[in-house]
Amino acid sequence: MVRAVLALLLVATPLAGEALSIVFDFEKAVQSAAVVAHVKIERGELNPANDGGSCGARYTARVLTPVKGVRAGETIEFGYFLGHKVGAEYVVFLQSRESILAHTEGRKPPPMVSPVPYLRTCRHFLAPLLEVAEGVGTIPVGHSSMGERGAVVKLTNTPYLIPERMPGTRMPKGFVADGVFFGTQETPVAQFCTYLVSLQGSRQ
Repeated sequence: MVRAVLALLLVATPLAGEALSIVFDFEKAVQSAAVVAHVKIERGELNPANDGGSCGARYTARVLTPVKGVRAGETIEFGYFLGHKVGAEYVVFLQSRESILAHTEGRKPPPMVSPVPYLRTCRHFLAPLLEVAEGVGTIPVGHSSMGERGAVVKLTNTPYLIPERMPGTRMPKGFVADGVFFGTQETPVAQFCTYLVSLQGSRQ
């Protein structure tokens, strides 16, 4: 029952201009993304529009650990949400610009992408890879507050749908229902990337 409700929230398609109700399903995200990787941002800049407005941000990042669609050491450009820090590390789930722009041409957008009103105006200024799920698919990598060694990702349900089988250290007072962990957990980033690799092709 819990999983069914979360699935309905995830696949609901908002109307243009409406916010997307985010429930981030890692299996769905890995399988639908063009690129999944642990990266370090080396440069960030604003994308100005022709009319003086903003077309969001563009980041240049180096791939530390590839999961899908890239190689270690490769440099990628992505955007478009503001606020990511130069020098910081993230696990990113990215779609190609062309697939996200598809909905402006009357085609169905890819999974976990909500309509963004300025995409049509900004299409020539956007990075080749774009963040999914209103930026929820860009997960900061940081230090542990639960005793894990090394860099970790910290996840909370919601918005993240955390399967019971996902490795990690869980904060007290969380609980498991229908195979899903509700609470907050930390997972070492290397272990997290290995888990994401295991999700490729795991459905159907």
